[in-house]
Amino acid sequence: EDKAGAEQLWLHAQKDQLTEVENDEDKWVGNDRRKTVDRDETNVIHRDRTETVDRDEKITVHGWRTEEVDGDETITIHSNRTERVDHNEKISIGDNRTEDVGINETVSIGKNRSKTIGKSEKDDIGSNWTIQVGQMKTETVGMVAMQNVGMAKMMNIGVAYSVNVGMLRNDLVGMNWSRSVGKDDSLNVGGDRTAQVSGGDTLQVGKALAVKAQQITLEADQEITLRCGASTVRLTPALIEVLSTLDKLNC
Repeated sequence: EDKAGAEQLWLHAQKDQLTEVENDEDKWVGNDRRKTVDRDETNVIHRDRTETVDRDEKITVHGWRTEEVDGDETITIHSNRTERVDHNEKISIGDNRTEDVGINETVSIGKNRSKTIGKSEKDDIGSNWTIQVGQMKTETVGMVAMQNVGMAKMMNIGVAYSVNVGMLRNDLVGMNWSRSVGKDDSLNVGGDRTAQVSGGDTLQVGKALAVKAQQITLEADQEITLRCGASTVRLTPALIEVLSTLDKLNC
């Protein structure tokens, strides 16, 4: 067509069309370009390829897509990126992986998550760390567990707290230890018990105190005093003194 404003060059090949250029080829399209291939397309580039899109690009693949890079790949996105996978995703990395997030990261998992680490894992948190578990948390350590807290540690338990130690337990407090029990306190020792107090020891009981044993020994270097109301029995290395308004001894 040679009409002004509607000029058109139309090439038609009844079967095949072959084009061969011995050196360079340049194409320039002043407006839009459209290409339709009814079946397959194969492009072979023996060296490098550069593609520049000044505005937007959209690629739609109705079947599957495979991309293979023999060397390195670098992707740079200057604004935002959104990736959506409707079903499953699998990532396999042969050697190492480094992930760097400049500000915040949020991970949301609808149901379960499983993590397997072949050797070691290290968490380095600059400020705070909060873990919230809705129901139950189970932690299993095969051999040794150690926890170092620089200043203070506090544990709040709503109902019950139980500690099971198979063999030995050692508690070491550098200064003071205070324990408060709201109601009853029970101690059961299967073998012997030894308590050593370097300073003074005071026992105050609001009601009755009962001590039952096969043999009781009270030993003091200087003095033993038994006091009940106005009556006093004092034992020293030199004498036994009974002080009371009425003394009655059955011998």
